[in-house]
Amino acid sequence: MTLSAKMKTLFINFQKPYPPMGGLTLRNWQNISLMMQLGEVHLITLDFKKSENDDKSSPPCLKTYQEFDLRFLRQQRSIQTKIINKLSYFTPLGHPQINWLRWGVVTTALMKFILKEKPNLIIFQDVRFYHYFQKIKTLQESCQFKVIYDAQNVEGKLFNDIYHSSERKQSLFFISKFDPSKVLPIKIKRIEQRFVREANQVWVCSENDANLMREMYGQNLSIQVVPNGINVHDYEHLRLGKCPLPENWKFIPHTIVFPATFGYQPNSVAAKLLIEEIYPRLQKIYSDSRLILVGSGPTKLMRETAKSNPNIIVTGKVPDIKPYLAAGNVMVVPLQEGGGTRLKILEAFAAGIPVVSTSKGAEGLKAQDEQHLLIRDTMEDIVEGIIQLWSDPCFAKKLADNAYKLVQFEYSWEAVGDRVKAIIFPS
Repeated sequence: MTLSAKMKTLFINFQKPYPPMGGLTLRNWQNISLMMQLGEVHLITLDFKKSENDDKSSPPCLKTYQEFDLRFLRQQRSIQTKIINKLSYFTPLGHPQINWLRWGVVTTALMKFILKEKPNLIIFQDVRFYHYFQKIKTLQESCQFKVIYDAQNVEGKLFNDIYHSSERKQSLFFISKFDPSKVLPIKIKRIEQRFVREANQVWVCSENDANLMREMYGQNLSIQVVPNGINVHDYEHLRLGKCPLPENWKFIPHTIVFPATFGYQPNSVAAKLLIEEIYPRLQKIYSDSRLILVGSGPTKLMRETAKSNPNIIVTGKVPDIKPYLAAGNVMVVPLQEGGGTRLKILEAFAAGIPVVSTSKGAEGLKAQDEQHLLIRDTMEDIVEGIIQLWSDPCFAKKLADNAYKLVQFEYSWEAVGDRVKAIIFPS
């Protein structure tokens, strides 16, 4: 993809990317920051506001920023719109779980921006934004812009895996009570197939995702791997032990930390495994041990367990994850499903925190078992891995030091930025 040296990029994102908290916003803010180095960046965001007092400020250094409050838009829907939404089951690409990101006012704003600002590049962050891509294609020839679909996951496979998982009925994120069949995964796959074939380019998080995309949708796709990365400098004080703990907290040497967005089913399943199968075994051996689950959308199980066990802490959404990472001395990632590249593990690598993960949890990373982290796939082996790290601090430090070198070389913003420049301006 060859573009003008004077870049003007428009991002269309789900969720405000700044301050970045969790995998989705970390990746989005990474890509926005890297494109700022190549020219001006504009952003349109669709997000839920909890209240009128929520932060409405623009993320730093953007040329323009426009935000649409999905909560407000949904409150304004007419009865006719709600009926049409329910009937969308019977359309080729429609579904209530897809349609809630489709709004005429957003389409209008997008079209006006393109006609006025003439961006070189438009980057869509969510597969469910395909509707907007369809609308702006009518302007592509006259306005001469390229379109990138930035795929956080291979959504067609992810939604199918979640649908068939044993936990699916508990996930309000995924299953609508009006959805009697597996129609949502089918439609997501259909939309993703069209998006990746029609966009000028597709960005994926890892070679694993690139291979899977080609296997599912065709070998001739224009796919580029843009790994998830970390601004390593932001974690330096944490790695050096200079990051303060949350207010009134004391450091406890046997502390597990798992940061995640728990409204996302693969993360809530992992949290359940920590609560029910991993931590109880550890607490029998280390009575002072602590489990910290950090992030938005905690489940009912998480909240109730935290009330009954004072050594299990469920924070909910926090303004800055770093103090909570500082409170932990091992990160455990017992993921069983999901895709993309594991930003939570990269955060641990940058922070100097040793990691125990399943193979799925570390999938897509160039990290080796026993060299950068411990990869353990049964609950028993995960428990043994944690005990190994707590019993052998020298080995834990060796893993953390090797992981820090890996994240600097492969997953720093500098390394990912070089990759993005080579994609945008190929030699």
